Amino acid sequence: MNKILNRKIDDETIILEEKILKSSEYADVRCILIQEKRELHVSVLHHEISKLKKRLMTAHDNESSALMDQIIHLKKLINGMKGDYDIFEVRAHWYVATDLCDYLELRCHRDFLEKIALPGGLRMERVRCSDGKRHWAYLVSGNELQLMGVASFRDEARHFCSIIMDYYPPFVYLESLGSVDYAKDKTISILTEALEKQASITGALHRNLAHLDKEISRLKHKEALFEDIRFIVEYGA
Repeated sequence: MNKILNRKIDDETIILEEKILKSSEYADVRCILIQEKRELHVSVLHHEISKLKKRLMTAHDNESSALMDQIIHLKKLINGMKGDYDIFEVRAHWYVATDLCDYLELRCHRDFLEKIALPGGLRMERVRCSDGKRHWAYLVSGNELQLMGVASFRDEARHFCSIIMDYYPPFVYLESLGSVDYAKDKTISILTEALEKQASITGALHRNLAHLDKEISRLKHKEALFEDIRFIVEYGA
């Protein structure tokens, strides 16, 4: 069951779909397709190409074409990079940790997940649960899925993880956003926000000063009235 969401988390992140891999042989596994912007080193793309080439060696004919397209796409992205780092728009499948741990017979607690997770490989999002409502749950990336397979004592653990990743590949690199242009846009956005905030503060300050001027004028007027009354009382008596 796939559920199209397009649920925006923030300016950088959109949850596109919630999916469930139902299997008669293995446990059901929920995963989330998330689109986000990431700054990546060129070595990450080369590593992805290496993994795709390994999969290509054992792929069926109907899979080979799609894998080759991904490899060519990644090579084009690398050729278009102006430096070692670039901002990329990435679609990534994230897997619900509790579903994986249930089958792999691992304890799904935060200490274990944080210990096994690589930097950036663990996150929390609200996902749909068996009661039909969304609850906060830990999600792991493809690297953590493989590490959990290694950590499990189940005989079929690695095969189980491979099947999940075949159905729902960890990464799809859509395009390079260009680190320089993106950085400029980000800087402009931050400066604009700061200026708007400063303008808001300045506007509030001007309003307060105007109110203070009115209050001073009112007090001066009252003082003048009191002086007139005092003069009348003293000299009119």
